[in-house]
Amino acid sequence: MTNKNSQIYIGKVKSVAKGKGWFFGHFMKQSPLKSRKVEIAWQDISNEKPGQHGAHYHRWTTEINIVISGAIRFMIKGRKHVARRGEFFVIPPGVVIERVSAGPNTQIIVVRTASLPKDKRLVA
Repeated sequence: MTNKNSQIYIGKVKSVAKGKGWFFGHFMKQSPLKSRKVEIAWQDISNEKPGQHGAHYHRWTTEINIVISGAIRFMIKGRKHVARRGEFFVIPPGVVIERVSAGPNTQIIVVRTASLPKDKRLVA
C-alpha cells in the first residue's frame, strides 16, 4: 500500500518480495522500494541444507545477516560458525560463505550495502 502524498510504503514482505524475500533494492520497480544504496530481505531459511544455494561471495558489497529466530550454520575460510536468535554476522566483499544450513523455524534479515546488480558470484 503506497501513500502517494508522502512517498510512504506500507505493505507485507511476501506481497512485494522478489526471489528469496528481497523487498528493497535496485531490483524493485516501485518507489520508494527502489534503491541503489542498500538491499534488504526477510528470509525464512528453515531446514536449509548445506550446499542448497552454493558457496558464494560478493565482489563489492558488504552483507549483514541478523538472525530473528532459530540458528544458521555456515563456513568461512574453512572455519565453522553458528549464529543464533539475536546474533548477527557481517561478510565483507570478497569473503566466501559456504555450507549454509539452518534448523527449523529459522528466519533472518539480510542487508547488503550497496545495492548493485550482478555483484554475487558463485564459487565452483
